[in-house]
Amino acid sequence: MIRKYKQYLLIGLIFFTACSPTDDSSPLPEDFFVKFYGNNSVEAGFDVLVTENGYLIFGSTNSPELNQSVAGEDSDFYLVFTDLQGNDIKEVVFGTDAEDLPSRIKPTSDGGYIVVGTTTIDEGDYLHTDVIVYKLNAEGAIAPSWPITYGFDKTTPFAGEDSEDSNEFGYDIVEASDGNYVVLGTTNNVSKDKDNPNPTLDKQDIYMIKIASSDADPEHPIIWERVTGFENGNDQGRALININNGLAIMGQTNVDKDGAGTGSNIIFLTTDEEGLDSQFKVFGSGDETNEIGSKMKKTSDGGVVIVGTATSAAGNRSILMKVTASRTLTFFETMSIGELDGEGNRSQDVFINNYGYDVEELSTGGYLIVGKRTGGTLEGDPSGDDIYVIKTDPFGKITEGTSPALKAGLFDKKYGGLGNDQANAIVELPSGKLMLAGTLDFGGTNSTMMMLMKVNRNGDLLR
Repeated sequence: MIRKYKQYLLIGLIFFTACSPTDDSSPLPEDFFVKFYGNNSVEAGFDVLVTENGYLIFGSTNSPELNQSVAGEDSDFYLVFTDLQGNDIKEVVFGTDAEDLPSRIKPTSDGGYIVVGTTTIDEGDYLHTDVIVYKLNAEGAIAPSWPITYGFDKTTPFAGEDSEDSNEFGYDIVEASDGNYVVLGTTNNVSKDKDNPNPTLDKQDIYMIKIASSDADPEHPIIWERVTGFENGNDQGRALININNGLAIMGQTNVDKDGAGTGSNIIFLTTDEEGLDSQFKVFGSGDETNEIGSKMKKTSDGGVVIVGTATSAAGNRSILMKVTASRTLTFFETMSIGELDGEGNRSQDVFINNYGYDVEELSTGGYLIVGKRTGGTLEGDPSGDDIYVIKTDPFGKITEGTSPALKAGLFDKKYGGLGNDQANAIVELPSGKLMLAGTLDFGGTNSTMMMLMKVNRNGDLLR
């Protein structure tokens, strides 16, 4: 359900912060819009897909009216199908009777969708989390014999240590060339076949499984299972793509390797199609900065682009990095963008705290980063976090200086109201227009809603 009384208020605020009077196409109502969806609860938008007749927004809800649990107090998976104008056609909610945390949705070759996330398993005497996978048809209905959960009950203990509850988290999924599915996540049931394991340091490993997709085997068994990571490392798998007849994996590690520095770094590895022959590479920007990767996508030249956030004493900055299929770093850029003063000039002393959650390579060249930014300091902005969009050149750079300089094709734009808002996904349409999905917070209402926004190629939302 769309709370229209809030929609009009938000659109007015977005026009105030992001509107431009010019565009290269007719500003018809169906061309540019902001729509949001929810049930007076806590809804969040994580991803957006283009369908044959409109759009599919993927996220979560804890609505008591829609909840799958008896108590009605946990999060569930939430899908909204819309038409081309973003009007709500159908809502689908699914989940277990426990806490379900959605991560990714991907289209499948049969016209349906595959969804991965994390669910809580109550075994009575202990509580742990497992990976959960749903197969959906084109209408969003759960296919027969799904969902299936995967994980370990208890960890394999180190010598002299006690076994613990094993927690697995599902973060990404892809369809393999044979039609089966490969799932990526994290486990604390770390591999013990290392030379000198230290249980105080070796906390998590990358968890990857290939599962059978056919309903002919309703158990959807594991075809192969890999638990991998650095010796004495805290390693996590976060994003997965098919590349060069194998797999590319992005995640996190606390290991200082390849000059990345101490703290949190981005780990990138490639494997064959069986998840073997892992080649690890670690990227970071020194001992004083922590990097966290959010999304990874394949580029038009066969490489990989990764977006995330770097945190240091100077604040938080979106990062954009490109890696070749052979794991060679092409560029690593940090979005240190000066705040605007009252006259529209860029400050050289005050930078915008911004976070990168998704990236899109544009058909016209360059990249778009979407995420959020904190309220302005020089502008006297009374709002909280705002949706933030940054356009870079093909090398991950954005022109710095005054506002006129930014209008030469590269830009940063913000959108939002009085609450904390963020974009978590972006898709470029064949027309060059852009679809953003995320979460809107209405400030003081204790509720958030799933958001879908359509803007032009310059990031403008026209009246």
